[in-house]
Amino acid sequence: MIIFENKKKIVLHLPKTGGTFLKKILLNAKKENFHILKGNNSFQNNIIDNSHLTLAEAKKIGILTNIDSNYEIYSFVRNVKERLNSSIHECLRQNLLNTNVNGFYNNNEIENSLGIIINKIEEQFNNGWEKYEIALTHFKPQFLYVVDSSKILDYEILKNNNLTLKFFKEDLKIENIEKIDFKKGNYNKGIPYSNNIIPNKFFGKLGKKNYLMFRFLNYKLKKKIDFSKLYKKKFDKLLSFYKEDEKIVQKIYG
Repeated sequence: MIIFENKKKIVLHLPKTGGTFLKKILLNAKKENFHILKGNNSFQNNIIDNSHLTLAEAKKIGILTNIDSNYEIYSFVRNVKERLNSSIHECLRQNLLNTNVNGFYNNNEIENSLGIIINKIEEQFNNGWEKYEIALTHFKPQFLYVVDSSKILDYEILKNNNLTLKFFKEDLKIENIEKIDFKKGNYNKGIPYSNNIIPNKFFGKLGKKNYLMFRFLNYKLKKKIDFSKLYKKKFDKLLSFYKEDEKIVQKIYG
């Protein structure tokens, strides 16, 4: 979540919709007054990620108690299948389910991980996402954010420098944005996954912190796989829970 208190503007950071890209850009903007929520918080015996709070959650735990109707709330939404595919990758990359100990994933481990994700997500949709474990943060549905948003934007505009520039200038009213290097918001282009068992095991012995930071996954391919195709049955089951998100995105894309 990015807060511009003086301008009464908030950009909600929906997981896997370009929020990290926006933060990296803003951190290079000089003389701009804003606050980025980060770190974890404890609420009702549950650990939550401050950076991905919904507006309702932030108010409930007492972080944004002074937000009124004069604030403009922005949310970026993304194609549901693409976002869900990215969420699975993030979950496995960080080994958030603790299903992998060797430094790489084989096919059975991926199948097992997807089964666990499906069961956990189904439970959350049944209880209205009232209390979820932090490992599921990247799977939080988009409708939880959009319901409090005054402006909903297409994630795809962040792939275009001119449209991103327009958002910063016209919506966030940030001056001298032309001087910002948009390349600083991009992720490292290095290959994050490998089918080479030796480096996988090597990085796995560097300790927990580095293990998560430099984690290599073995997908039998040297690029990110599309779970919606290679694990279609399980992916479709997971996708079936996100019907409300599909409706929201349909309104954006037409």
